[in-house]
Amino acid sequence: MFCKSLSLLLIGTLLLSCSSNSSNELSYGDVEKKQTNDGIFQGDADDYFNNAEKYYGAKDYARALDQFEKHLKLKPESRAGQLGAAYSHYYMGIQSGERGRLQEAANQMKLAETGFKNLWNGKLVKDTTIEDDFNWKSCLGLAVTERAIAALEKKRIDLLDRRLTQIKDSTESKEALKRQSQYAEKRMHYLRSSFAKLQYLAQMQNTAPEVLINLGDLHLIRGNEAAAERAYLDYLTIAKNSVKFWNAQRQSAQDKYKTKTELNAALTTIKQKEESATRKTVNVLVHLAEIKFSRQNWGDSLSYLKEAMNLDPERQSLHVPMAECYDRLGNYDQALVHINQYIQTSPSFSKDTQRAFRLRSELIRKQGKKNGSESK
Repeated sequence: MFCKSLSLLLIGTLLLSCSSNSSNELSYGDVEKKQTNDGIFQGDADDYFNNAEKYYGAKDYARALDQFEKHLKLKPESRAGQLGAAYSHYYMGIQSGERGRLQEAANQMKLAETGFKNLWNGKLVKDTTIEDDFNWKSCLGLAVTERAIAALEKKRIDLLDRRLTQIKDSTESKEALKRQSQYAEKRMHYLRSSFAKLQYLAQMQNTAPEVLINLGDLHLIRGNEAAAERAYLDYLTIAKNSVKFWNAQRQSAQDKYKTKTELNAALTTIKQKEESATRKTVNVLVHLAEIKFSRQNWGDSLSYLKEAMNLDPERQSLHVPMAECYDRLGNYDQALVHINQYIQTSPSFSKDTQRAFRLRSELIRKQGKKNGSESK
């Protein structure tokens, strides 16, 4: 039951770091300035970029894309606008994929892939702090887009797997197997390409954290747990420091801003950053716990999970792997405490809850057997 799903890491800060605009409001929302007689927009391209940036920060990627495209019509050479449009397509693809709209997701990912390819010149230097931001960030965008495309192909393979069990016609079955093979080949192509780019980016000094977490995930997919663990540990140090940094920013915000409006805006941003840093830290702790669990190192796995629980006490899904660790360590009482906590807060008829019920029954059996042997 240990969670094996590998989520795609959000990298919105890459876009926001490309702009120095610090405005906290949309410039003019959806109301545009009047056009001139020849149909050309009479206004500043920066207004559109500012709007796009705010929509993007609010995860309204469709509106962000609309504003980026209007910005680019006035300023086609804007690399920040091109990067923003590509990342907007990427996240729209992620959202469509999460809703099960695979073709729509694939279309958006293809547009993102094209956008990033147009921006990246195929070269990198040694340090992210002196390298052209748009160059290495577009390379990273291309890498995560390729990884997302591979994930979409995996979903298609899984859907065909389920369908194959219901197909009786041999001709139809052969055709489905052929398509499944094509999906698998495309998936491997994109995984290899993404992995190569991430390895390339990881060689740069001051490696971007998003490179490390994605590289760790791909190492894990490839079965290289040792390399995955190294990448995750490198990322964990950065993630923990980020949590501390935003916590300190929140505590000192009261003394930095003069007006209540400025303070509230700053606290909102800080809260979002702190929650994001915490979420990423918890995710990588769970990945490290998975690796230790697969090596039958129950104690270390449990330590990582406890640390994750301390950071995010509301993440109920952590109770299940904690129960499994306590089970392997022979502490059935604590295992039952955690599995019961999970069952009490989870949907009654979900597959995960049903598996948790089966684990609880097994724990009760083991506990009874242990207590019986101790009383003799």
